Amino acid sequence: MRNNLFTIFTLLSFSGFSQEFKTFENGLIYSPHAMEQLKTMVGKKNREFRVCDLTKVYKSLEQTKGKVFALTKPNLKQLKTDLLNNISVNDFIKKYRISNNSEPVLLTKEHYLNYDGEQVIGIREQPTGNRLELLESSFKKSKKGQWIWDISNPKYVDVAYLEKEFSSKELPDRYARMILYSECLIDTTSQIFNEDASKDRWFSHKKESRVKMEKFNEYIHKKFGREKPQTQPYEDLSTDEMLSRLDSLEQWEKSKKMFVKNELSTDSVFCKLLNEAYKEALKNKNSDNEFEQYVSFLLSAENALELKRNRIVVGQCSMDNSPRIHAMNIAQLAGESLNWDIFLRAHLNVLNDYFSRASDGSYAWEARQTYIKELEELDINVPELIFGTAFRSKNVAEKHYFGNIGRMGRAIAESKDVSIFEDELPLMVSDKNLDDYNRLLMFYLYDNFSHQKNGTHNKLVYNKNREKMLAFLPEYLQKSVQEN
Repeated sequence: MRNNLFTIFTLLSFSGFSQEFKTFENGLIYSPHAMEQLKTMVGKKNREFRVCDLTKVYKSLEQTKGKVFALTKPNLKQLKTDLLNNISVNDFIKKYRISNNSEPVLLTKEHYLNYDGEQVIGIREQPTGNRLELLESSFKKSKKGQWIWDISNPKYVDVAYLEKEFSSKELPDRYARMILYSECLIDTTSQIFNEDASKDRWFSHKKESRVKMEKFNEYIHKKFGREKPQTQPYEDLSTDEMLSRLDSLEQWEKSKKMFVKNELSTDSVFCKLLNEAYKEALKNKNSDNEFEQYVSFLLSAENALELKRNRIVVGQCSMDNSPRIHAMNIAQLAGESLNWDIFLRAHLNVLNDYFSRASDGSYAWEARQTYIKELEELDINVPELIFGTAFRSKNVAEKHYFGNIGRMGRAIAESKDVSIFEDELPLMVSDKNLDDYNRLLMFYLYDNFSHQKNGTHNKLVYNKNREKMLAFLPEYLQKSVQEN
């Protein structure tokens, strides 16, 4: 009984006692005022796009066909000799007893920084498989003919074979315009959180940095005078009794906020404590959602937004919805304060579920909605935006927003423009002028969409659609997809 009640308490407290996010009278998670503000900004962004440089060329990621082999404790001296002599791939497979499938697959090559801030080259089998990563400074001396290798760890050596050198091709104009639209809409020079934002975890709050905020809270508690309802789950409580307690807590919190707004907002002592606590929180980058709510309606949306941008909320478990709530609140405040760039990135993070969590089980994914409707209500060209963040290019702007293919597939299934996606995706997957990697991504975008729309209740339709789309891919990619 104790475990069951604790589970109920956890689920309901993380989800705000009911649905994931509460909606306003317009049926959306943003207020009518915020939506009107945002619509004005979308109109401006759409006008800006019409005068953008539409001749910009976007190039695909570097790619080729080949294979990455993972060797355990090989004879390094012999291996290096073989690679420098450009051993044939068949002889390599025989000599090193490669038992797994050695058929060539799609390889992509990317340049990025590792956790130590070093510039590295990553070579990855697509759609899934082995990968090789090595420092750019080591790349030339770790390459010979059709072979690339990483022997930095003698126990586990990665070796890549390339059928041809990596190459890149221009994306067709219609797809380039989609990427350009996304970059016009999503300012790549702005980020949601300030550079020195703190990681906000429940166990990391420093009391010494919240002294004035605690005095502020104590003053509210003293003036309000009503004790917080008990919510601890006891063995002798029924589920209905526990839910009743949670409802009492919600009503208590609503009453307290109304008391602060209607009774304390003109109290000179209260106002002094509020301003002092705000300055402390801004300086120490240490506040919480409740205090930020007070700041929002007693000071300004801009002030509350700045506090929220100073802390990155980290989820403690799969059912901890606080990172998503934090992002939604940021988007709401950004809309209220006419900050389009912060709004859109925050909302897209909710849609793509881009958040840090200590753990994340798949059982929790279904409850996390995409809220694509909110974007559609803003007169954004949503199909162009989705495709623009789904395509991969090596020369997009720094900090370009890349969407999550799985989450965007779910968003497409919920879109009012679903027929546009259904028409476009088969054309993209079958387009021989598009590079193989982006064709593969568009296949998976369709596959995730189709599974959301059909797979849960009609697997026959889903499987039929999947086979049809799979046939549009090059034969070697079809094999790779079927094996994974």
